[in-house]
Amino acid sequence: MKLLHLWVVLGVLVLSSEALAANAVAAETRQAKLRALAAELQQRDIAVRARAQAFAKSAGIPMRRELPNGRVLELQRIAPGIGPVFYITNNIVAADTVSTDEVWPGGSAGLSLSGNGMTMAEWDGGAVYAEHWDLAGRVTQADEATEISGHSTHVAGTLVGAGVLIDTRGMAFSAHLDAYDWNSDSAEMAAAAAAGQLVSNHSYGVAAGWLYMGGDPPDGWWWIGGSEDTDLEDLNFGYYDTESAIWDQIARDAPYYLIVKAAGNDRFDLGPEPGEEYTIIDQYGEFVQTSTVARPADCAPAGYDCLPTHAVAKNILTVGAVDDLPGGYLSIGGPGQVGMTLFSGWGPTDDGRIKPDLVGNGAFLYSAWSAPELYGLAAGTSQATPNVSGSLLLLQQHHENLNGPGNYLRAATLKALAIHTADEAGEAPGPDYAYGWGLLNTQSAAKVISGTGGNHQIIEGSLANGDVATHAVSVTRPNAVITATLVWPDPPGSPPEPVLDAPDPMLVNDLDLRITRGGATWFPWVLQPSEPAAAATTGDNVRDNVEQVKVSPADTCSYAVELRHKGSLFENSAQDYSLIISVNAPPTPGTLLIDEGFSDGLPAGWSVHTTQGVDWSIVSPVPDDPRLDNHTGGSGPFMMVDNNAAVTDTALRTPSLDLSAAGAAVLRYSSYYFFDELETIGVDVSTDGGSSWIEGWRNPDGNNHTPSRMVVDLTALIAGHADVKLQFHFDSNGVPQGNLWQLDDVQLEVFGAAVPPENLPGPATAPNPGDGAAGLGLDSDLAWTTGDQAISHDVYFGSVNPLGETEFRGNQSATSYDPGPLAASTTYYWRIDEVNTAGRTAGCTWSFTTQGEQPVIIHQDGFEGGGK
Repeated sequence: MKLLHLWVVLGVLVLSSEALAANAVAAETRQAKLRALAAELQQRDIAVRARAQAFAKSAGIPMRRELPNGRVLELQRIAPGIGPVFYITNNIVAADTVSTDEVWPGGSAGLSLSGNGMTMAEWDGGAVYAEHWDLAGRVTQADEATEISGHSTHVAGTLVGAGVLIDTRGMAFSAHLDAYDWNSDSAEMAAAAAAGQLVSNHSYGVAAGWLYMGGDPPDGWWWIGGSEDTDLEDLNFGYYDTESAIWDQIARDAPYYLIVKAAGNDRFDLGPEPGEEYTIIDQYGEFVQTSTVARPADCAPAGYDCLPTHAVAKNILTVGAVDDLPGGYLSIGGPGQVGMTLFSGWGPTDDGRIKPDLVGNGAFLYSAWSAPELYGLAAGTSQATPNVSGSLLLLQQHHENLNGPGNYLRAATLKALAIHTADEAGEAPGPDYAYGWGLLNTQSAAKVISGTGGNHQIIEGSLANGDVATHAVSVTRPNAVITATLVWPDPPGSPPEPVLDAPDPMLVNDLDLRITRGGATWFPWVLQPSEPAAAATTGDNVRDNVEQVKVSPADTCSYAVELRHKGSLFENSAQDYSLIISVNAPPTPGTLLIDEGFSDGLPAGWSVHTTQGVDWSIVSPVPDDPRLDNHTGGSGPFMMVDNNAAVTDTALRTPSLDLSAAGAAVLRYSSYYFFDELETIGVDVSTDGGSSWIEGWRNPDGNNHTPSRMVVDLTALIAGHADVKLQFHFDSNGVPQGNLWQLDDVQLEVFGAAVPPENLPGPATAPNPGDGAAGLGLDSDLAWTTGDQAISHDVYFGSVNPLGETEFRGNQSATSYDPGPLAASTTYYWRIDEVNTAGRTAGCTWSFTTQGEQPVIIHQDGFEGGGK
């Protein structure tokens, strides 16, 4: 069974065909083409399923089975050159993690979005238990599926569950759900798209490499990645197959239909223990032999190249899974607060494209289940996907609320918006192959639709063959950040022959996004598939149909966002595109008051205060020791309470800190907590030098016993106080209880109080000479018009760009400046920063070019003259 489809369920945003008949969705959807494709695929599926049934009978295997871990495996078809194709399931903090709860009724955004009047669609491993009280009256089983699936029901609950139990509310909890099983999915998707479907959820995919079967060896694990001893990786990882191309075609023909797909959970498929016997299945799904040949875990050695087949389609949104983020993403917390799950699949695709696109919460979501359980916990990209897709449905509802019935964002626009507003995750700025473009932030995306929180443009355009599209951007706030995100529905690629890591590019129309100003150009993010762990750089992106450019910090001047393409567009036809442009306030700079890894012992001023029991102590790690190795995710020495069932109450305290000038404060630390039941751990704060303490954060339930990077906003408790202490407090609560708590890499970052923008001076304007002027005389002076509320002017002048401190010419009150003699045929750059008592506003960098050397003319009378 070489090609096992790992299905990840995601919610589908659907509108009825009646509602769509008179709007742009229906007008722009290629309905006849999609219906014809649906009919063609339906006939294909009937034929291939009959062949699959005959194959299963001859091979002596069931068409459908439930694996020991609850996942469902079902034979779908026999793919030419590949073999059997199996689909397999992957499996109120989720909403909090991606800020969807903030757009619900009562949320801080004030939008009251619930999905009311909208329809979600879901394809999954079976029928949804529609009688569940979280779903009753709002689910239509849109196909003939009758076999109830707990997985399908769990995903449905995450999408649209009413939340009869408060912790089980789905993302779009008032929406209707059209449910399908995964048989004939592509045909049904094409038909639904023709009828006006907006979003669909797919929490399943192709199984590749190792598959856990749960029996005794050799049936504990199956290897489906090739029968030769040299087959160490399944070629389906990263492979753009025929089904990927079909999904891209459906998405291109239905410009308002967004397919949301789970990345898969293969990074957790470690395979058997060394020397353990396992079963090899060949490309026709038949038993070959048992083996003990050592084969690496899926996605080895570093976890990359882990996305099977149509998870790598271009025009869909592929979703990975991260841990819970209670309270949502903290803007001052930094990207380290987003924790990757152990299982979530990483890119790149075989041709090096950035996948997954986004991440959502996939860590043990509590949701509806089929009878008799009715509720259950599940973890996987199957759960992260409906966390995202259900939230995207709310964004379409918000857009319709603002713009009138039937007015929705194009699918590429919705995808661009989600990427554009995603919260940064990973170790370096920009995208990566683990977190994609970051963590979905529903509230931030809704603000862009509303036009609040910054200067935003949502552009749905079309680029003709040979044309260039230009969109102007004006920056009026100093050190602002310009972000431009481009997504386009690319024509389907041509799947290469099924070989390992086929590098053939799947991009058809190569659009190019740039931001320019004067002679400067900013390029999009680029990743290098040959070095998948390397940080993103900028340059010419020739692989992705998603591009993003950032300018940070930006001058207070005008920029141009330019869009063009290479070569000739497919079929010489115009290419639709979606472009989001935002000018946002600059990030607030912070200062690390504490940055401690305990590598040099207990730091000066720190102390341990123990009421009873075991002290905090510094431990040098013992590799592979279950108690004494550093399990926090850090390295080197660490702090630890090794309680081991004693009666203990101990606190690790910081020195006193002066935060009187701080406007905000955030605490970060790496933690490993192995709990029993009754003890508590937490962070306490004191604003009187340790005389009294109040609770800052408490973890009584032990929900972070895995390595965790904790981020705690302490602003309301300690900002503005002059005598602050923190303590990490372990308490067994008077009983011989508890195990251990490890602590490492403690940081306390503080931020100054923000200066109200209205108090800062306005930028200087009206440069003379004008920006870009040419042919200026060598004795030219500079002049400008004073910015509003400016008292004085910092002058920068020189022949290099960008201008640095060496080009600073001083502060003055006059609005003109004499640079002295200028060189001929030279481009000069100059900037005026306006200053008042509230601060400084950086100006626009202007330029001009001087005239060439003037010829010397010798007159007949012997006198020299200029060239005038």
